[in-house]
Amino acid sequence: MGEGIERRGETSFYATRDGLLSVEGSRIEISKTYVHKGDVNLSSGNIYFDGDVMIVGNVDTGALIRASGSIVVKGNVR
Repeated sequence: MGEGIERRGETSFYATRDGLLSVEGSRIEISKTYVHKGDVNLSSGNIYFDGDVMIVGNVDTGALIRASGSIVVKGNVR
């Protein structure tokens, strides 16, 4: 088991923090990831995060996203 996972019982695993599930072979972990659902714009505010950032929406002109990890946008970047 990796970070962010707790084993409860023989076959039950629980996430101990928010993030993205990652399974590689027999290793399972939760990556430290901030998920923003919706557009990033001047009304939502800029995003600063120590880790990976996933945007499920668009990034409008003038919006700023800073992350120490990767940034994934599941929409358009204007």
